[in-house]
Amino acid sequence: IIAGEIIICELCQSAYHNSCFRVDENVVKSYIYGFRAKVVCSLCTRTKRPSLVELNNLLSSAEKLKIKIPEYFVLRYFVSKVKRWQREARIALNTQEMMVSLNAIITAMKKKCTYEMKKVGKPSNLITRSFDNLNKLETSQVESPSKNNSFIEINRESLLNL
Repeated sequence: IIAGEIIICELCQSAYHNSCFRVDENVVKSYIYGFRAKVVCSLCTRTKRPSLVELNNLLSSAEKLKIKIPEYFVLRYFVSKVKRWQREARIALNTQEMMVSLNAIITAMKKKCTYEMKKVGKPSNLITRSFDNLNKLETSQVESPSKNNSFIEINRESLLNL
């Protein structure tokens, strides 16, 4: 949220002066393609957060301790919530309706990339890379939901790289 001279992080609600706030390259990319990105401070940036694998490793190390600190129980609860959310998301994403929607999104984004490439003449690296990622995403899809979740993993990674 930008209010005059102050920028407010949409996750932690911390306020920063315009001169103190670093703009992430991903925010700029998202505005290029017409998506609204959250304004996030450097402390809340997703890439600086620990991954689920790192959290699981931390939990397994904490389980070996003879004492249990309160943070262990909070972390265990948080990790269980994340895993449950992932299971539910996989179920929701692995439906025919979701595949139809993903195909529609891919088609619309490819049209937008094609339009941008024609309009600009020589496409930028960002547009070329996005177009290549969309082609990879399109070719990785299958006609019907698979019992394994490879479809979801391939497409989630491809979407994150756009």
